[in-house]
Amino acid sequence: MKRLLGALAALTLLFAAPAHAYEEDTHFTMTLVLCRAAGLSNAEALTVASYDQGMDDSDGTVANGGTGGIIPNIPEESFWHAIPKSGSKTEVLARKKELWDSVLAETNPTKRLQRLGVFFHYQQDTWAHRKHPNSDPATFDTYSTPFGHAADGHQPDRPPFDPVCALRCLEEGSTYARLFVKDCVRRTPTTLFDNYSAAKGELDGAWTDKRKGKFFNTLVVDSSTPARKFFTDLIRSQIGAYTVSTDANPKFLFRETADEANYTAVKQALEGACSRAGVAVSIPTVRTKVTNLTTSQFQGSNLGTTTYSVKIYTGDVSGAGTDSNIFLSFKGASGQIGEQRLNALITTNAFERNQTDYVTLVNLAPVGELTSVTVRSDNMYPASAWYLGWIELSAPGIATRRFTFNKWIESPNLSATVSVATAPVAAVPIKIKIKSASNQMYVCASDGLQHNQWLYCKAGTPLTFVVEGDLNNCSLRVDGTQLYFSYNETTGAVKLWNTKDKAQFKLERQSNGTYALRNIAFDQYVWLSKESPYITRAGNAAIASGRWYLEGLP
Repeated sequence: MKRLLGALAALTLLFAAPAHAYEEDTHFTMTLVLCRAAGLSNAEALTVASYDQGMDDSDGTVANGGTGGIIPNIPEESFWHAIPKSGSKTEVLARKKELWDSVLAETNPTKRLQRLGVFFHYQQDTWAHRKHPNSDPATFDTYSTPFGHAADGHQPDRPPFDPVCALRCLEEGSTYARLFVKDCVRRTPTTLFDNYSAAKGELDGAWTDKRKGKFFNTLVVDSSTPARKFFTDLIRSQIGAYTVSTDANPKFLFRETADEANYTAVKQALEGACSRAGVAVSIPTVRTKVTNLTTSQFQGSNLGTTTYSVKIYTGDVSGAGTDSNIFLSFKGASGQIGEQRLNALITTNAFERNQTDYVTLVNLAPVGELTSVTVRSDNMYPASAWYLGWIELSAPGIATRRFTFNKWIESPNLSATVSVATAPVAAVPIKIKIKSASNQMYVCASDGLQHNQWLYCKAGTPLTFVVEGDLNNCSLRVDGTQLYFSYNETTGAVKLWNTKDKAQFKLERQSNGTYALRNIAFDQYVWLSKESPYITRAGNAAIASGRWYLEGLP
């Protein structure tokens, strides 16, 4: 019912578009070209471009999430996507300077490249997330949280909507890229952009392309200097890779507008422009995505130094579950972690009654021994009240602690903080029995508890397994032995093994209380063939043979 109500509420955003600003063709491909042209190596440029686009590819930093990607993530909108809470360009320009300063302050070479990618994402969004047409660097009207440019659909995301603005964005970016090469990498920038002044930035009125229209235009190539020719050729080539279709947004009166650009088409178009300018660049045929970025990862001076494992238990009372976005922040003896949106890190139906959810927070700053946690609900959907039982946190080198709430998180009290005493939670091993959802039989060892013996799902004494590690990366040891739930690498048959090498699993919750057991080394699912479990490519978490009941799992 909550999901249905949430869906009905979302109908008010029928014509909304995710605020991804300039899309992959700018955030990745154009950034890669720009960094190479300024003097970074191809590997360095690839890191910058991957983190630039990663801000849209990662659930922890994207501007919009939820079903269809239309639910605003307000902190992320203002932090990373140039959609200010105040609706003021002053806020946007101040945030841009703050992010550039963080690039200059970073001393780790790899992290510095990553921060440059984050900066470029915001810098590019300062041009995309404005009311168009407008190509002035300092005088512009912004969108504002929570809905950004939803009413304008995808148009601000795409250069054909305002080609001169896209050109100015590229020109400004070249200035920062050259400064980075000179001041951070300590190399001499290429001479292509020496003494550069802005190109005229003129729309091509003589362009007779059939795509031309009120919302689809291109630039005249400015050949007055090699750099101006390169930049205007890049934008014109980028726009040339776009196709058009009729826009369903009533604001555009069903006109032909730009579709999302095809990666391969943009790659080929920009490679052509680079070749004409004599700029050597290697754009990958298949883009490797960065998808695990989070807001806290880029806050402060620390970047990606530890991993936190989180368990969240929703209490066993009527109406306990919620569909609202849940945020977690916490403090330690030496620092604090800002809000993490947990829903983005849980792939199944989260925060249901009497259910424990598991989250891994990666690349966050170490904060020392944990002292308090705070949870917040955004109260996004009707019937959003949530009864939180407890939250448990752990990380390498610090004690595991449980923070007990046992209270409703609901309007008007949408946040709650709990501090704990110094005593850590005693480590209580999780013990489970594994039953097939296909034949309803337990995993047993009919041939005896010995190394290299087959496991079966048939009549017999069920084995009890001790879960060692986090549910996102754990091994399953037979209780009272040193034998592990493993497999024969040649046949894929599941067997008992005397080592947990390559026997780590991710326990992925499915529907109806079942789990899929994905072997991490093999990257394949455990499935049942007749009476024998196997790990082969025939495993499919979507069908009964690949689903398992894990009795005893909290």
